[in-house]
Amino acid sequence: VTANDEKLGSISDVIVERDGSIVAVVIDVGGFLGLGAKPVAVSFDSLTATPTDNGEKVVVTLTKEELNAAPEFKSLEQARAETPSTGATTTN
Repeated sequence: VTANDEKLGSISDVIVERDGSIVAVVIDVGGFLGLGAKPVAVSFDSLTATPTDNGEKVVVTLTKEELNAAPEFKSLEQARAETPSTGATTTN
């Protein structure tokens, strides 16, 4: 949620360094009933876990508009699959 308690989406993934420290989370924002949501990476430092009557909620320092305007997160595998190979070929 935002600081104004606007629901943004749900955390779908956590990005972890080799040493085990959390760097960022991926939040699925936008869409309707889980369809058409866009994954956006958000720095772990911009999140705050806040207790509620039902457990916990995660508050993001960004606004809904900022998250919707952020670029879509792509995993390394997705980025590699979308980038054409630039290797030169030679013929003998």
